[in-house]
Amino acid sequence: MLPGVLWARLQESQEITTTALAEAEKIAGLVFTDEERKAMVRGPNQNLETYRELGAHPIPNDVPPAMRFDPVLPSMELPTEVRSFRPSRAPSLRVPENLEEVAFWPVTHLSELVRSRQVTSMAITRMYLDRLKRHGPTLECVVTLRPG
Repeated sequence: MLPGVLWARLQESQEITTTALAEAEKIAGLVFTDEERKAMVRGPNQNLETYRELGAHPIPNDVPPAMRFDPVLPSMELPTEVRSFRPSRAPSLRVPENLEEVAFWPVTHLSELVRSRQVTSMAITRMYLDRLKRHGPTLECVVTLRPG
């Protein structure tokens, strides 16, 4: 309810004030301190100013929207020859007795363990899934973990 009340007030004054916020919080049944109100109005008012500045620069209809990112500057020339990809070799590694010790290894090291057939990709995947089952509720980093 608070955003709706603030939006209505914004249509009248074109700026969110701590007074308008105090009136809106009464309607919404909320209570904030003066310090909290000051912090709450700072961001939206800065955004309003930014939007006004952007609106001051009209973009003609014949300017196409940015649909792709191309970091190449007009003066730059990129190489055109086709070269094969050769990844750097990881150092000589041995799989530890406890596979969980590799949980934070870089993927280049994990791939070396798989390439040298010291461990399977399935074993590494199972290790990570087991860690997610164990630590997921604490870390809250997974929305849905489906048993496999």
